[in-house]
Formats: sequence, structure tokens, C-alpha cells
Amino acid sequence: MVFSIFLIVALFIGITYLFGLLYKIAESFNRKYALQSVGWKGFCLLGFIGVPFHESTHLIMAVVFGYKIDGIALYRPIAGKADGILGYVRYTQGGGLYRKIGSFFVGTSPMIFGAIFLYLLLRFAFPNIFIGITEMPQTWDTLGEVLKKVFGSLSGLFPAIGNSIPIALLIFLAGVLICPHLGMSGADFKGTISGAAFLLLTGLIVPFVLHRVIPSLTLEIIYTALSMFVVNYSYALLIGLFISALSALFYRGLSLIVKRR
Repeated sequence: MVFSIFLIVALFIGITYLFGLLYKIAESFNRKYALQSVGWKGFCLLGFIGVPFHESTHLIMAVVFGYKIDGIALYRPIAGKADGILGYVRYTQGGGLYRKIGSFFVGTSPMIFGAIFLYLLLRFAFPNIFIGITEMPQTWDTLGEVLKKVFGSLSGLFPAIGNSIPIALLIFLAGVLICPHLGMSGADFKGTISGAAFLLLTGLIVPFVLHRVIPSLTLEIIYTALSMFVVNYSYALLIGLFISALSALFYRGLSLIVKRR
């Protein structure tokens, strides 16, 4: 069971990197086509929530893991016109195992907080779409079946949207303002590698220690809780990526219209 927990942690890291890359690709298309269709001012207006959200998540995690904050600019549309950088959080990591593990969470924080935001939003608006993925396996061998539910349960999302179009449009608008800004930059990927390695190591050690300290907290309970998080995390990120892709397609169409005019 300890090894199964280790594999769940590895799956979490792998999913985060995969979606981090996919979101970054979607973000680049959103930026390109938004600039072509609505210009810099329009692009900045569209990012006035997503960019501060992105940078705030870095700031929160940096503070949680005790990093020294060297500079903050949650949103800089005027200065950003010269260098293309709409926001940043600069920090110094420092030493210690806790801070080294934290480098993974600081770098991937937009993905994690974005997934939590989307999950809570969807859970509130369409609670029934999560029914198919609430029963978790007890062994790693059956986890693949649950991951299939993540994709299969998307079919329940569309009928729910059809039954409540106004709410769905509000959620889509919120997603458009946030999701295109969740991607991981090259610096984020590079800065998280050491943290990911230490996180994998703790995936082998910490559950065993927790069980020794708190006997009632069995390895099965830890595994189930982590599995539930990973599945719902993946589900939320998948929907967010879908929203980002739709956003990019919309801006692409708008840019073609602008060019013809």
C-alpha cells in the first residue's frame, strides 16, 4: 500500500506537469489571438482577474513555505507593454527540506489553486456531475478504471449545461477570465524539478510515519484520500483546459473577422 501511495503522488506530479504544459500551449494561443483581435488594451482588460490570480497563488505558496519575497507585481499592464510581463512574484527559496519540497508547490500553485477554484465552482453549480467519480478503488490495479470515469463523466456535464444555460454561461465567463492564465512558465517547470523529486521521496516515507504516529490513520485511508484528490483535480483541470481551448478558438475567429475588416 505504501508503494501505491507513492504511485499516486507520482501520478499527481505527472498530471500537474502534463496539464501545466497543455495550459501553457493554450495560453500562448489565447495571448496571440487576443492581441490580434482586441489589441494590448483589450488583452490587459481580459487579464485583470486571471493575471493577479496567477501571481497571488505563487505569493501564497511562497509565504506558506517560508520563502523570502524579493518583489511583487500582481498586475502591471502599463509597464508590461514594454516587456510583455503582466505580473511577477520574485522570491528566494532558502535551505531546508521543507522549502525544497515547497518549490514544487510554489511553481505549480496556479494549477493547484485553479483546479480547486474550478472544482468548487462546478460542485456548487452542477453537483450531480461528480456522482460517477466518488467511489474510489482500494488498490492501484483498479485506479485506471476510476481515471476512465474522469473522462466518461464529462458526458454528464453537457446535459447539466443544457438544463441551466445561464449558470453555465457565468461559469464559462469565470473560466475564461482565469483558465487561460494557469499555465506553467519555463521558469516554473525548471524551479519545480527538485521539489518534485523530494515530494516523491516523502510519498514513500510520510504516510508510513503518519500511520505510526496516528494508528487510526491507516494507509488505506491515506491512499483513498489522495486518490480522491487526484481524480477530482484531474477532472477540474480537464474542464479548465476545455474552456481555455474554446477561448482560444473564439479569439481566433474574432481575429479573422478583424483582419477581413
